[in-house]
Amino acid sequence: IVIDPTNPNKIFAASMGNPFLRDNDRGLYRSLDAGNSWTQVLFASNQAGAIDVVIDSNNPYLVYASTWDRIRTNQESVARGPNAKIWKSTNGGQSFSTLSGGGWPMGDQSRIGLSIFPGNPSTIFAVVVSTTYMIEGIYKSTNQGTSWTNITGDLPPGMTGGFGWYFGQIRVNPTNINEIYVLGVDLYKTTNGGINWFMAAPSWCSYQVHADKHDLQFDISGNIILATDGGLYETKNGGNTWDDIENITNTQFYRVAYNPHQPQNYYGGAQDNGSTGGNSSNINNWPRIFGGDGFQMRFDPNQNNVSYVETQNGRLWYTI
Repeated sequence: IVIDPTNPNKIFAASMGNPFLRDNDRGLYRSLDAGNSWTQVLFASNQAGAIDVVIDSNNPYLVYASTWDRIRTNQESVARGPNAKIWKSTNGGQSFSTLSGGGWPMGDQSRIGLSIFPGNPSTIFAVVVSTTYMIEGIYKSTNQGTSWTNITGDLPPGMTGGFGWYFGQIRVNPTNINEIYVLGVDLYKTTNGGINWFMAAPSWCSYQVHADKHDLQFDISGNIILATDGGLYETKNGGNTWDDIENITNTQFYRVAYNPHQPQNYYGGAQDNGSTGGNSSNINNWPRIFGGDGFQMRFDPNQNNVSYVETQNGRLWYTI
């Protein structure tokens, strides 16, 4: 969602629509009355919705949106296609045309994320996910999308873990055009405009900052707020240290288990938080027994050193 900086009643909302069916109720919508009513102003396809939208703060008649093919049912999963495009409006959303200037990747792609530099809104950044769901490239335009430069540099294409459709976000520091962040399983950052990239938060497997980064925003003081699959984190020193700030005391367990050899404890497999166990005496610090998405745990009733865990995609593991 973006709001016209000169008219708070004018709002744009990018909508992917219903993922379970192909229909025309998807795309970019605009409200001129602060959300009381909406009009569809951009439609790409009955299987593609709008996934991102940015607006030029100096000229709010310039609006950019990205679209993406996405259908997910119990019979098919579409996450790439010919409708992965960037669209531009020069009349405040009255009409849109696709951007395909020099340097922009051609052909089918997956998800596209956008970011606009407020200090010079003619500069736009885009992250493009490929049809293999890796990073296809990071692109920069300094002329309102007329042409593009590839600034991927040494960013690892596998930073999305092979499921890049789940991420697709890029952010630029509003006070430093060369400081750019790309979100994936881990968070990556460049301070030299894309020549070199490095992790801006501890690796997900250290469990200091949760895996799967989805949004990043700068507050008025320049601190960074990071949204992940495991909650909200903040850094006040450019990513050198992070604090978990939301303190939401809940965990989503798929299955629970009983261990006859340690009956005082409870065990379970948790969404995105592996397999874990403990009891009320140490409720906030249960040890992580195994990683990934946790599902069913099992314990051998005859041997106290044998246990089993499940993870995503039907994987089975055991320890002895």
